[in-house]
Amino acid sequence: MHLVSRVHWETNRPPATTEATMFNKSARSLFETQINKCLELPPSELVASESELGYAAGMVAYARLREDIGDEEASLLNRRISAVRSNRVARLCRDNRMART
Repeated sequence: MHLVSRVHWETNRPPATTEATMFNKSARSLFETQINKCLELPPSELVASESELGYAAGMVAYARLREDIGDEEASLLNRRISAVRSNRVARLCRDNRMART
């Protein structure tokens, strides 16, 4: 399994490809949808983005609880969520810095 959680600085977005066998197809699709929704929101929409990321984190926790995924897979997915959150914070800081100048 390969899941990249680094932010691609040239596109300013975390990678969208996830090769994970942990969720069934519909759950994996929903997880990706939640992540993509968060990435498409404007940086100032903090509550909406945290809602989407919280939902994705809940999916990971539920899959781990049911033992559908292992510790390593859950860790990788949580890193992906953290990367998206960090990306949003960086975008918000950049926008605020640009607004001041």
